[in-house]
Amino acid sequence: MKRLEFWRGDWRDRVLGAVTQRGYSSMSDLLRQFPGVPYNQVNKKLGTVAVPLQVLYLQIDEANTESEIRFAAMDCLCRKINEAYPEGWHTRPAECDWTSCAARFDSVQKAVGYADRISDVQVSLVQVPPPDGWLPRDTDDPILVERFAKFWPLNG
Repeated sequence: MKRLEFWRGDWRDRVLGAVTQRGYSSMSDLLRQFPGVPYNQVNKKLGTVAVPLQVLYLQIDEANTESEIRFAAMDCLCRKINEAYPEGWHTRPAECDWTSCAARFDSVQKAVGYADRISDVQVSLVQVPPPDGWLPRDTDDPILVERFAKFWPLNG
């Protein structure tokens, strides 16, 4: 499929159909089976029916509460960092796609308004960087948990 063809028709139904065909109940269920794995790698498990951005969009679509949206944001950031820095974090991170989480969240109607919180977490990772070589394995990573607690508290 050409890039634009992925977005034609009811792409959500097409992609979710591929998810359920592979034995998962939802996109969130699929993503839970592969914690920290970049979206582009998870997308490959779906064959040729989707692009990685659609995986993220469906993840956000399935988040129904603020805490679920926050979890999706943590998960997104974890996956994007792992994609951008497969060899581990560097104290001077290059410009790369890991910073796109905030923009991606702001482009999904239900997540509008949360982009500033994600952006604050991302900025904190640049201003007070984790140690060289750091890679979050999943959303339970202590550095991610600490940064989200500070910039996106569960009750705030």
